[in-house]
Amino acid sequence: MINNQLSRYGSVSKVLESVSPYSKVFFVGDSDDTGFVDFVNEFPPDGDGVVRVYSSMFDSTMLANARAGRGDVILVMPGHSESISTDQSFNVKGLKVIGLGEGDERPIVRYTATAASISLDTGGIQLENFRLIADTSAVTIGVDAVGSGSVVRKNSLEFNGNGSDFAIGIRAITGDRIVIDDNEILGEDTVGPTHGIQLSASDYTKVRRNHITGQFSNAGISDTAASQGLLIGDNFVNNQDTGTSITIAGTSTSRGLVYNNRLATSDSTLSIGGAGGITAGGFRWNQNYLADGDGVSGALIPVVTSS
Repeated sequence: MINNQLSRYGSVSKVLESVSPYSKVFFVGDSDDTGFVDFVNEFPPDGDGVVRVYSSMFDSTMLANARAGRGDVILVMPGHSESISTDQSFNVKGLKVIGLGEGDERPIVRYTATAASISLDTGGIQLENFRLIADTSAVTIGVDAVGSGSVVRKNSLEFNGNGSDFAIGIRAITGDRIVIDDNEILGEDTVGPTHGIQLSASDYTKVRRNHITGQFSNAGISDTAASQGLLIGDNFVNNQDTGTSITIAGTSTSRGLVYNNRLATSDSTLSIGGAGGITAGGFRWNQNYLADGDGVSGALIPVVTSS
């Protein structure tokens, strides 16, 4: 145990949540920062000869040294910034990728091409506390959660300026029991985004306490392919599309509970009484409110209540 990271570096263990004693902890920082060499020297290779400090959170050597099922952790330093132009895959089961810092000091990933994305390609991967910034138009997917049991938490998806956007902010497709909690999806109020969060055949997935705003041509949150047992609650969705402005949408075969969401639309022509602003699908709705104009209170939606 003398080379165990939790025993040798107790200060590191304090910022980690429920980490196995034999997990390896990797660190990512900016190699051009003052003091980076000192940082590297503070964390030399461990007892297995594995390097622990890297300059990219997608470093192939680092990911090759991570072991599935061991609960390994990547800690990315406050203020770290890097750019991606292709899909970056995390495929080590149970890996935690955690950004350190608060607000604007969280680590940044810039998407410079439409094909750029971060994919969680196997089970139980956690991506937490990053600023993900679209630096070009129509980035196809910001975060693609494919592996069952993956967690996307406390991230902020942003855009660099008008004309830059994520077509889909966060997508959960085919993987089950995915958790999408406490994220911000801050889209521009002009044409570009299609979905804030898109679910597709993702059973028992939870979407909770997210703040979603932008002009979404499809919906702020949508299930497009018969997901079962969904839990969609306590979200704040503002779709600024002035046309068919849908906040939460399901299909006729979607199943789950949609509860306590606060919704807003910029479509002044819809009929809240006719369930405008949502696509109710096969969901069960409980205490959701929709506002459709300036200076008005939200109305309970759907209006029809259970007998």
